Amino acid sequence: DIVEQFSTLLLAACVSFGLQEVLMVVGASRLVSAALTIAMLAWAWLRWRSRVPPDWLTRLLLVLLLVRFVVPIAALGSEAAFRLLMEAKYTEAQSRVDDTAKTMRQMTSDADIKPDEGITDKLRRLWSRTQRDWDSEIDRLKDKADNLVKYIITLMALFIVQTLVLPLFLLWFVQRAFRALLFWPVASLHTA
Repeated sequence: DIVEQFSTLLLAACVSFGLQEVLMVVGASRLVSAALTIAMLAWAWLRWRSRVPPDWLTRLLLVLLLVRFVVPIAALGSEAAFRLLMEAKYTEAQSRVDDTAKTMRQMTSDADIKPDEGITDKLRRLWSRTQRDWDSEIDRLKDKADNLVKYIITLMALFIVQTLVLPLFLLWFVQRAFRALLFWPVASLHTA
């Protein structure tokens, strides 16, 4: 049941990514840019002439502005959210995972067979270490592994926020914005 719910969320995030891609292509097209320019000029000309622009023109202008700028603004917002709220944790967790992997490789490299070393030489070298050395190394290895799990979970959580939560928030925002533009009384804009 949890897997099904998670797959539904991932599907919604993929739909959001698809919507963003479509909005980027459509919003950057010359047709939308030209329509936005014409609608903006017509609306501004009517306002400058102290006339009230028709509701359809105001709605069209707002929809074109939304189509043109929602994805770049969302990308800037997502990047700002990452830099302000998540970058420090991401950088710390990533460096700790790298350090832990490096330390664990160094700790286990002593047990590796050297190319010029036979099995008896390796056994002598390993036997020469005291039991206390082995216990302390095993304890250090356990501590590193425990911390590694914590940092990997942090990286996973940040990944989910960036790839699931923020795109779903954008999808929700676009849906709410379009609904508001379609049903919002435009007359309230003309009194400003």
